[in-house]
Amino acid sequence: MTVRAVLDRLRIRPGWVLPAAVFGWAQLVLLGWWAGQWPGLLSADSVRYIIHVTTGPWNADHSVLYDSAVLASLTLTRNVALLTLLQTTAAAAAIAYTVAGLRAVGVPGRWAAVPGCVLPLLPSFGAFVATVWKDVPFTLCELMVTATVLRMFAHRHPTEAYRPVPRRLLVALGLELLGLTLFRNDGFLLVLVIAVVLAVAFRGVRVAVLGLSAAAILASFFAQAAVYPAFDIKPANSSLAYGIFDAEIALAYARKPSTFTASDLALMGKVAPLTSWASANNCYTSDPLFRSKGFSLRKADQYHQELFALWWRVLARTPGTVVHARLCRGSVAWNVLPPPWDKARLGRVVVQTPTNLYGSANTRVPPDITKNVALQPLNDSLGQLTRTLRAETDRLRYQPLLWRGATWCYIAYLVLVVAALRLRRWDLLAVGSASLANQLTVLAANPAQLFRYMAGPVFVGVMLLALLAVRRRPPARPAGQDAVDDGPEGAPTAPAPGPVVAPS
Repeated sequence: MTVRAVLDRLRIRPGWVLPAAVFGWAQLVLLGWWAGQWPGLLSADSVRYIIHVTTGPWNADHSVLYDSAVLASLTLTRNVALLTLLQTTAAAAAIAYTVAGLRAVGVPGRWAAVPGCVLPLLPSFGAFVATVWKDVPFTLCELMVTATVLRMFAHRHPTEAYRPVPRRLLVALGLELLGLTLFRNDGFLLVLVIAVVLAVAFRGVRVAVLGLSAAAILASFFAQAAVYPAFDIKPANSSLAYGIFDAEIALAYARKPSTFTASDLALMGKVAPLTSWASANNCYTSDPLFRSKGFSLRKADQYHQELFALWWRVLARTPGTVVHARLCRGSVAWNVLPPPWDKARLGRVVVQTPTNLYGSANTRVPPDITKNVALQPLNDSLGQLTRTLRAETDRLRYQPLLWRGATWCYIAYLVLVVAALRLRRWDLLAVGSASLANQLTVLAANPAQLFRYMAGPVFVGVMLLALLAVRRRPPARPAGQDAVDDGPEGAPTAPAPGPVVAPS
């Protein structure tokens, strides 16, 4: 059977042959990661998702939508392997979709395919995708937003005679923005930044973009206010939102205790001993405070309004300390170098799920599920290979290139500038809106040095490398004329042949 016959039978449009091939390769590689990490790696957060939907209580500390996916997998199979398998397929599809977007803006197919074939091989992607984490679908939404913006850009022409952006692209963008708000509680902040960037850059769809962004944000707020309580899902603990402020209070107290009044100290003493506040003198992470002996998360929730008011007073008295703490903790968003070893470590993909499930095995997690989610690779060789790759790339020398989102933010911005100069199209810079939004929001409010907070820019940056090969396409045909398909749907089209006119 010829290739053409196979494509005809599968009904794959000619322009989608390359993305389909990349999808097949990515899925194959990711299945290797999945088989080697079967049924899926578990972090401490992953175990909390399982606890939410089994023994409870179920609260909205983490993504309720992702918790529901965990529940579905456990209900159907009493395991998480189904969920991680679907994540590999979604990741392969996101890569293929991005390859199609790159071709649509003028990247030759062979160059568009290269990063799509390399990305699944990286431990920061392959191992991550086969992990039970809400951040997996969240980062895939970032990648797909980038791909959709590429395709929206392809429908714009520098003569201002824009072709209408297909409604399906706007629907796709709306769903991707909704995913950002539902897979992470602070995802609405990313949506706000993306909306502003796209509204400034893409005049023709400004109203639509702002409307979709507002709808996504309002939908997430409605879910928290009405939908989750209807299913007896408790609200998120306030410590998640206010914890960074408590950590900054601790840092200011450790460094400038004389600025605190007796009433300030009395309030702090209700939550933890003053020695615990003073010992949390680490600007890179808020964990030392919350994990210190004597600190009460329950009391912190109870007095969160008073503590927030104290934070405002601390900011007024010692603004430099607070700003420094915010920049230091947010260094995972802007610094390509790792933090000092004695201060914090960059939390990456776990190398090995502990058999005691972080202290919850057979107690908070039902015994049969405890047994089923234990790491048991489907193939010993793949298990050894994936574990070795996770462990070896955990070394500091690999961190800037494989695990630091800040590195890939800067690479992506540089690539976009080069491509914009080549195409003479500055609106191309809007393609980096998802990475910029991720970087700014983590910089503004970040609790710890964790790879997963900046995973999206790593993947986006790798894929955008193909833009270095972008080339200018012929102008689009005037409205009303037939077009010739020149690639994936949405790509600029080439004019039909016309009569040859001798030069005068």
